[in-house]
Amino acid sequence: MTQLDASMNIENREYTDSDGRKAIIPAGFTVSDNENEQNINTGLVIIASDGSEFVWVPVENVITNKIDTSTKEKFMSLYDEKTKNYSGIIYDVNIEDDNITGSTVRTTNYEEPKLSTWSDTDERVTKYGYSSAEEFLNTMQKEYNDMVTSVDKYKGFYIARYETSLDEQGNVQSKKGAYPYSGSSINWYELYEKQKTFNSNSVQSSMIWGSQYDAMLNWVISGENKNYLLGITRNETEKVQCGANKDDVINQIYDLTGNTFEWTLLQGAVLSARGHRGSYFGNSGNATRRSYTVSGYTGEMNGSRMTLYIKI
Repeated sequence: MTQLDASMNIENREYTDSDGRKAIIPAGFTVSDNENEQNINTGLVIIASDGSEFVWVPVENVITNKIDTSTKEKFMSLYDEKTKNYSGIIYDVNIEDDNITGSTVRTTNYEEPKLSTWSDTDERVTKYGYSSAEEFLNTMQKEYNDMVTSVDKYKGFYIARYETSLDEQGNVQSKKGAYPYSGSSINWYELYEKQKTFNSNSVQSSMIWGSQYDAMLNWVISGENKNYLLGITRNETEKVQCGANKDDVINQIYDLTGNTFEWTLLQGAVLSARGHRGSYFGNSGNATRRSYTVSGYTGEMNGSRMTLYIKI
């Protein structure tokens, strides 16, 4: 399914900002005409033909074949020479005396790509078009491999500026003023499948991977405004429109502290769950918060966020 009109720009093109930093603008997208949204270091915003907005996340060091918890390079993915597959490297943000001091590799409890063994049964995944849980895992592994290969080549990916919502036709989007896609009939599987459909000949869309979320945070905390992540407060008692909280934005990305929990593709701390990031209305927390919920659970508090990677 293709939602984007590539006629706006028929080819991917390289963009250079005023500081000489580079990013790839995919066909079908334009750079924001707002000068405050044109700098890669503080948030380069691109706009799709439907008005959805995304922000470039630079990732300088993408792949390693050995995890070193003391490394400063902040690699995103681990390569396995035997299987020829990649897996996510997960980070915890370090906080001391209300200051972010950096991040370190987390080596337990969270993994990707991996089945949530209680939730991802053969019976459950067949409802979503897979012949077995093994096929479902193979699909996720290929999607992760494709994403990592792209990020390594182009040194970055795009994260949705806003939490995922739906347009009037039921298509996913990333727009200010829309309500996040969550509710009593929407579980992790619906969010996973739906967010794959915002794609074109130039980009593939996906629910955000845990290692992508952490790569985004590593980029944010490398900047001057890193401690702003800890200072954002929200007092909503119910789900509000994306971008409605004008204080909850950093590097041009909105609602990181939490309008809804943001479900990721990461397997959460128990085998039956998927990892959340951030918080949700009525609860305290920020983008560094990590939690998990079983894949089949539904509720207004459980949303997600898309990413895009350039197709190779």
